[in-house]
Amino acid sequence: MLALSIPVVHMSDKEIITDKKISHTENWQQQHWRTIESSYRNSPYFIYYADALQPFYQKKYTFLFDYNIELMQFLLQSFKIKTDIKFTESFQKESENDLRYSIHPKNKLTEGEFKNYPQLFSDKHGFQPNLSCIDLLFNEGPYSKEYL
Repeated sequence: MLALSIPVVHMSDKEIITDKKISHTENWQQQHWRTIESSYRNSPYFIYYADALQPFYQKKYTFLFDYNIELMQFLLQSFKIKTDIKFTESFQKESENDLRYSIHPKNKLTEGEFKNYPQLFSDKHGFQPNLSCIDLLFNEGPYSKEYL
């Protein structure tokens, strides 16, 4: 399993998220797309979603926030989830049910926390929970919303 992260330009620790710029010193988009394509081209729904996803790995976005919003809108549309995206003016813990801190790269989630769905290499590696939204999309396609 390879983690695909977007390189950013480091400016200041006080930089707000909407000002975070993407670094294009490396061709990360080409590397990411080649990895996605080689990993998922044989998945059941790759051919149905690949052409719509590929522009996210071709268009040169300046800001990470813009990239994330457009990708999130694509995924919501692909999952057929209709919701309004709203932004806050300031960051503060909302309530006991605020889940923004529950998902973190250092926190390992276990298989039991997720329902299994067929994954391309599950016969060799077992079910791999929490891989990515595109893993779900390419493996479950139009049934992704029911999984979620």
